[in-house]
Amino acid sequence: MKDDDKDSSNSVPESLTHRDEEPSHEAENDARQQRCAWCYRCCCGCCCSCGQIQFLPYGLLRWSLATVSAVIALAITVLAAGTCYFIESEMNDGTTFNIGINRYKDQDGSCEWYRDGVDKDVVYQSVYWDIVRYFVDIGIIVMFVITLVIASTGIIEYKCAGRTFFAKLAVGIAAMNTLYMASFLVFASDICTDNALSKCFLDDGAFLMMGSIVSWWITGWLVLHMIPLHDIETDHHRDTHPMHSAPSRFRNLYMEICGATIAAAAAVNGAIIAAERRN
Repeated sequence: MKDDDKDSSNSVPESLTHRDEEPSHEAENDARQQRCAWCYRCCCGCCCSCGQIQFLPYGLLRWSLATVSAVIALAITVLAAGTCYFIESEMNDGTTFNIGINRYKDQDGSCEWYRDGVDKDVVYQSVYWDIVRYFVDIGIIVMFVITLVIASTGIIEYKCAGRTFFAKLAVGIAAMNTLYMASFLVFASDICTDNALSKCFLDDGAFLMMGSIVSWWITGWLVLHMIPLHDIETDHHRDTHPMHSAPSRFRNLYMEICGATIAAAAAVNGAIIAAERRN
């Protein structure tokens, strides 16, 4: 009996010591949430995303690559939407028009907005120009906000959002890229589909738009890899933690979204342009 009492008395300090050496994961999460500088609840009311002011919480390399890529992609997109050389239309009478999404080259050689100039009714006579203009402008506004969010990760750590935050952001970038791929619907306009009137060719703005689409895909890929550093440093059970397989799962999801948007945009654009040509 005395030996049993002795063993039981010795076992208590060991368990306490073991608990002290390995704090629970829940305690770590509670400590993180208490350090949050500000917090807001999602509209669903079931999640909480806390942000703490901190310098480069996700690392200089991750932040700088994603931010610079987003800024470059946004600049290329704005340039593609603002140039008056998106397509070149050669009329059967020998006249050539350089037409952009928001601007075109008028008879006097100046770039005019789509609502101004002498030839606006000739080059923008189809509803597809309005649709493309709406899609591209909405896409630029949304991507501008996303770029600000990416840049803010240089001074704000979105603590409660974790890796899912960046995965959703990357998927959102890939999905919004569909709006830019829809810009090639301008080839379904009357000035391009009426072979008796003119023929249309890709111009500098169209190639810039292609470059912006690729740049946004690269940006989404870089954002996807902005894994919070504290997850790597404090996760003592990485091999058994459910989030261990999350990066590869998110990468596969991102590639599937990109492939789906390419297939959808190609199918819709091709079907509409083909239908307009037959008409």
